[in-house]
Order: sequence, then C-alpha cells, then structure tokens
Amino acid sequence: MRAGLSLIALLLALGLVALVAKKALTVAAPPAAPKAPVAEVPLSAGAPNASGQAVQQYRQALESALQAPRPVSDEP
Repeated sequence: MRAGLSLIALLLALGLVALVAKKALTVAAPPAAPKAPVAEVPLSAGAPNASGQAVQQYRQALESALQAPRPVSDEP
C-alpha cells in the first residue's frame, strides 16, 4: 500500500514537472521570422573607419585595464 502511494506521488510530481517544463519551453520559443524583408541601410564611406576606431579604442581600454596593478591585501 505504501509503495503504491509512493509511486502515485512520484508520477504526480513527474507530471507536474513535465507541465511546467512544457509551459516554460513554449514561452521561451523564439519569435517567428518577419515575413517582409527589412530594408538595408547603405553604409557611408566613413562607417568602416569609425568602426575601426571604436575597436581600437576598445582594445586600448582593455590593455590599460589589464596592465593596471591590482590592490594587494594582507589577508590570505
């Protein structure tokens, strides 16, 4: 009797987890692709150069952050 009730409780818990997982997966589904293509914006001649400058600035900031000394504490 006790084993039967344990089995029923286990199946109910499994069913509940399956329902919650199914609901979570249907909510997290990616949105449908747009039916109309998105109009492309032509890039100006200076856009690649501006992008390169942004990358260069990022690299410089990253290098300076990596080279900065970290504070040393006396605690082990």
